[in-house]
Amino acid sequence: LAFNAEADDGRLIHLARSVGHEDIPAFRDALDAMFQEVGFPGFFARYVPDRDAAMALTDRMIKPGRADNNLREAGVEDVRRIVGEAMHSLDPERYPLG
Repeated sequence: LAFNAEADDGRLIHLARSVGHEDIPAFRDALDAMFQEVGFPGFFARYVPDRDAAMALTDRMIKPGRADNNLREAGVEDVRRIVGEAMHSLDPERYPLG
């Protein structure tokens, strides 16, 4: 969400406002809070024990055709940064930025 917000053509802000948020950062904060509330960090940690486990998969996370639908072009380095930041937001102690 944060990655694509930089290239928003109006769809993301429309979505954010449609679900009751003033802007995209507020929508992202609400999603982060929801993930915490439903216990997603613990669930995620059962399957992805550390940062290296997730980073080992990042080169396979971009699929031709699917990636064409994204608001911004994203390469493997972008995906690594996105995944790392997302994991860190779930559990900063388990998944430090690196």
